[in-house]
Amino acid sequence: PAPGPGTVSPPALLSTFDTYNPNGVWSLYIVDDLGGDVGSITSWSITITTSGCSITIPGGATAEAESCGADLNGGCNMVTPAYQNISCGETVSGTGWYDGSTRDTDWYLFTVTSGTNATLTASAEFDFQLFFIDVTAGCASQAIVGAGLTGTTCSSITYTENLPAGTYAAFMAPQFGSVISCGSGDAYYMTLDMDPVTPVISASGATSFCQPGSVTLTSTEGTTYSWSPG
Repeated sequence: PAPGPGTVSPPALLSTFDTYNPNGVWSLYIVDDLGGDVGSITSWSITITTSGCSITIPGGATAEAESCGADLNGGCNMVTPAYQNISCGETVSGTGWYDGSTRDTDWYLFTVTSGTNATLTASAEFDFQLFFIDVTAGCASQAIVGAGLTGTTCSSITYTENLPAGTYAAFMAPQFGSVISCGSGDAYYMTLDMDPVTPVISASGATSFCQPGSVTLTSTEGTTYSWSPG
């Protein structure tokens, strides 16, 4: 006999599977629970209707340099790190996949020359994650900046972090959850904006004084400063 789950009472409806991910292996169990008759099944079928959504890629977006299923911009997750560049104001469009154990990660490289509020605006046809990763000192010293942000299927999210001067990767990847197959429900886009931060300088006391008076000046940005007497 088939290794069925046993008698189900009361009988369950297929609507029980609504909202479940349909990808994977399905099993059909057949039980003859009445005596005195015989029969056979010559064929069967099941129709699955998904409630997936689609996103509209903004016009002028730069296409990701890798096709779905390939790995050409996996950054520090690759044996030889490789990235795709992104610049301020640029929108990139690409694809993501997750096979249940391994996921696609896309790393977009950019440089910050002074304190900057960097913002990612993104949407995807799957649940996704955004991070800023500091790769200034290379992959051996990579560091995620802040907590990152997650987005749900077809939602649009905005994520901002204050970044000091350095080299960073804008990271986009599917969340670990439902399987995402190439060819359907795999698209995303992401825009990078950067807004330089204006330093705020404060004085510890009066700024008009005679020798040998003094005042301490501090700034919210940078690690070294060049002061001018005016």
